[in-house]
Amino acid sequence: AQEPAIREKNIALRNQLEEFRTKNNLIDPVSESRKKKQEMFATEQKIVELEKKVKRLKNIRIEVMQGNLGASGYTEYVGDLADTNITVKDPSRELFSQYSTLNAELAKALLVYTPNSYIVRNIKSRIQEIEPNVQKKQLQAIDRAIDSSKDIINLNKSALEKYNDEFQNIPSLVSEYTALIFDLSAANTNLSGLNAVKEKLQLEIAQDSQPWTVIRKPVFAST
Repeated sequence: AQEPAIREKNIALRNQLEEFRTKNNLIDPVSESRKKKQEMFATEQKIVELEKKVKRLKNIRIEVMQGNLGASGYTEYVGDLADTNITVKDPSRELFSQYSTLNAELAKALLVYTPNSYIVRNIKSRIQEIEPNVQKKQLQAIDRAIDSSKDIINLNKSALEKYNDEFQNIPSLVSEYTALIFDLSAANTNLSGLNAVKEKLQLEIAQDSQPWTVIRKPVFAST
């Protein structure tokens, strides 16, 4: 007598679960919640790293403004303007390449000649001639790197806000989902138990309905 009611409840719970998934466009809100938390954490870490980069770029900019055109971290955070693997013609790259070459020549010359020698003075003069332009190009490159990093920070902050908005509804969805899963699991257990009882009963009926057969004739002791 219980079987129709149990089966009906099982079907109803399955339908409820399907409606829940269709309505919320979610298969498993528990997994989705875990995924959202991981995405939010990764985005927060990106923002922290980018903010550190902006801070470092601002410090490098101060160094370049003070005349240190070989500021530590410039290549790492901005890029090497002397990269000769770039095929596109870029005057600033050529300028920085020339500046780097002249500094290398000066270092070699100082190993051989005195600081007041014509060769050393000539190299220094050529370096001083292009230094203002090199400084200008480096500052422009740093400013572009800072602006680019800030744009990426804003994009990540917008993504984080979106994650937070989406996450607001997940706890209640998780509660609803887990309740449905629990009820469906209980219904499945009841149905499985009912099926097991039914199978056992059918087996017993089948056994009882079989006719008795004599396995072998009885043997009587002779007197």
